[in-house]
Amino acid sequence: SSIISVAKKLFDEGLDVSLVSRDISMRVKCDSIGVRSEDYIREKAVINRAEAYTGVSVLNIPKTDVDSFYKNGYIDTDEDFYVNECVVLKSEERSSALAIADGNGGLNTLFTKSKDNISVQGISPRNKEQRFSFELLLNPNINMVTLTGMAGSGKTLISIASAMEQLLDGSYDKIIISRPVQSMSGDIGYLPGTKEEKMMPWIQPIFDNLAHIYEGKHGYIDLMVQKGKIEIEALTHIRGRSIPNAFFILDEAQNITIHEAKALLTRMGEGSKIVLLGDLEQIDNPHLNTSSSGLSTIVELFKEFRLSGHITLLKGERSELATYAAKIM
Repeated sequence: SSIISVAKKLFDEGLDVSLVSRDISMRVKCDSIGVRSEDYIREKAVINRAEAYTGVSVLNIPKTDVDSFYKNGYIDTDEDFYVNECVVLKSEERSSALAIADGNGGLNTLFTKSKDNISVQGISPRNKEQRFSFELLLNPNINMVTLTGMAGSGKTLISIASAMEQLLDGSYDKIIISRPVQSMSGDIGYLPGTKEEKMMPWIQPIFDNLAHIYEGKHGYIDLMVQKGKIEIEALTHIRGRSIPNAFFILDEAQNITIHEAKALLTRMGEGSKIVLLGDLEQIDNPHLNTSSSGLSTIVELFKEFRLSGHITLLKGERSELATYAAKIM
């Protein structure tokens, strides 16, 4: 209120005043008394979500080019695709192919092409966005993957399946799981116990997906946790750590700020891979929106980086009810 009072006084004196704040309540109060206010633009990734990077494009080409792509595993184009952008090649004869851009106008066959009927720990993609997600998650040359999309689109399931696949084949030493401690509604209060016990209610969705993959093998999951192969970490304690050769999954990443995102990404050591998952339409942090979320900022800032990739998943696969609710509410 003191800040608003100062702004109002300066405004009444005839000065050109604008109050800058990420607090939407403060901006509403300023509007009610006629003082101009605005959000903190510096941390905004993109103003119009319709223009946001999705990671997937469609390219219409002649059938002969599609045939050439299948034969050689590569074609040159005049299109300006981002590096690691996924592309659906289509021709008028209904011939199609899936490709990934090299950032120099070339389109390559998928790294996981040999797995046409891909199944990762028993999980198979149900749409092209999920297929592209597996491509990025399983590619050892990509160190960061961001997956966004509506609730029930499969972000967590395909990420944890890919993580377990690469943990078991020795690509990574362990899986680290974390999530911002941000409540959807009122806080339930103090949670007793160790760090792992305190974090368990927050990261339970990931363990639900592990239970789905290893149905009837709860002891196996518990053993992996006890052996340190699956580790639970709180973002509160991430600063100062160096995390080498690990597969790091951050769920509900739409609730982190750009400062928290930077603190997390700068912890990643040699040989590590980080996956950030989130639904930008379900932000619980009252000081963030779809433009200022750390997740949306990362998507936009890293779209030209050769070691990262992004996919926006468009289809809900959890249930018809979940998909319908995500669309209309």
